[in-house]
Amino acid sequence: MVFEVIGIVNPDAKWVDKLDEEHKRIAAIVKEKEPNCLSYVVFKQTDEQGLVTFVVHEVFKAEADFQHHFHAPYSEALSELIVGNNMCSERGMEIKFVERLAGFEGR
Repeated sequence: MVFEVIGIVNPDAKWVDKLDEEHKRIAAIVKEKEPNCLSYVVFKQTDEQGLVTFVVHEVFKAEADFQHHFHAPYSEALSELIVGNNMCSERGMEIKFVERLAGFEGR
């Protein structure tokens, strides 16, 4: 059984480009440094009003691997960047711990 996390970030418009860069940078670091992170995918959605939402789907071998990721210096730095600079819009951000119910990956 794996441990899955969904992170949702709703940035203020002026921070979208910076968070584009940061999400790409962190994804590369996670790929290199976290072998127990099985998947780390960042999605970007822009709605009809131009509001952007980043959704990060992370899959770890175990909860301990997520905890290692969450407390890694680069993850803490990203959180501090977002919170410390008040980058979120009034829609805020969330972390959701999820479990698979149905569906498939790959063919």
